[in-house]
Amino acid sequence: MIPLLNQFHSYQIKDVKRDLFAAIMVASLLVPQSMAYALLAGLPPVYGFYSAIIPLIVYGVFGPSRQLSVGPVAVLSIMTFTTVSTLAPIGSPLYLQLVIMTTLLTGLLQLGLSICRAGTLIKWIPGPVISGFTLVLALTIILNQLQHITNVSFNKELPFFFAVKDFIQSIQMVDWATLMFSSFLFIIYFITKHTASKLPAVLWLLGAGIIATYVMKFDRKGLHVVGEVPSAMPSFIQPSLLIDYLPAILPLAVMIALIGYMESIAMVNQLNEKRKEQLKPNQELFTLGLSNTIGSFFCCFPVAGAFSRSAVNADSGAKSGLASIFCAVFLLIILSLFTGLFAYLPMAALAIIIIVAAVRLVDVNMMLGREINRRAYGLFAVTAVGCGVFGLMEGFVVGVVVGVVGRVVGRVVGRVVSKDRFNK
Repeated sequence: MIPLLNQFHSYQIKDVKRDLFAAIMVASLLVPQSMAYALLAGLPPVYGFYSAIIPLIVYGVFGPSRQLSVGPVAVLSIMTFTTVSTLAPIGSPLYLQLVIMTTLLTGLLQLGLSICRAGTLIKWIPGPVISGFTLVLALTIILNQLQHITNVSFNKELPFFFAVKDFIQSIQMVDWATLMFSSFLFIIYFITKHTASKLPAVLWLLGAGIIATYVMKFDRKGLHVVGEVPSAMPSFIQPSLLIDYLPAILPLAVMIALIGYMESIAMVNQLNEKRKEQLKPNQELFTLGLSNTIGSFFCCFPVAGAFSRSAVNADSGAKSGLASIFCAVFLLIILSLFTGLFAYLPMAALAIIIIVAAVRLVDVNMMLGREINRRAYGLFAVTAVGCGVFGLMEGFVVGVVVGVVGRVVGRVVGRVVSKDRFNK
């Protein structure tokens, strides 16, 4: 049975108001985040809208969780960028084709894994590996956004440690005017974040950035802005399966399928614990795969469940998948009528949104070695160093192999020792 229809069994008229309110609150976050994460993925902002609208509708109808908000997330955007940018020039038709191909393969892999009922096999990926990978991923996201904060160009396609070196060597090219304006926007964000404002801090940030740029004509003085965002609606396309690029894209799709599912199921688990609902991992995996697969036919980049927006959705009182569908409708209205407002939106403002999201990904306790044993910290360090030196995908594979082998060897040795003790 379609989950949305099942949710209507206990649905009441007053719940419509709650779903509408939750949709408005999520949309207020999703508008700037969708544009920011599209830019993070190396795509124009309008593709962020596409990647928010279509998955919201698909998950709203078929998703088992009433409150999970599916759409663009920073983790998958930077993973897409770091691989696809090495295969095609950013902004080229080939780049877009490869991103859409990645979305299609990601969705098909998630659908296949759900059919094989592999939703619970994710436990074989050790937690320290995830933490080590996520740490370098977050640092990579932050580093890449420094280009918009300082106006310093450097080679972002390099592995993290080498990209840091290239940035330091180019630091003398910093644009102090852009840096000062970015600092002003940071201050606006943190003041509104820690005051009793009813509006989200990101809206204050966007408003301050747009008004200041328009009034002071900063865009004519070298400040990079988003520019014109087309009002075109998502249109149906047929994704291209470029066989020559399959060896490079398939490993990326596998990683995105796993990481995207892990991020989503972790949030669903938290939401279900509060509502005392049963977790359905394979159904979540299937619906996530369906969202990516259908999304690839509408120019979407890979998506997953978002922590911040799902939390807002739950706190705002969302009662069903209609909240996601209403949110998609609001985004369609904004895309149709109000994209002109974003012409003066500073790139630095979107960079701040991305940086704030990336900081939340860092596991401070794991990084400082608190409350974990030496073996777990060693695995965390191996993964982090591997990701920083060889690249995100390569480091993740190294961590998984070391972790799984270590777990298997530990069990075998434990059984042998137990057997020897028993014989004695």
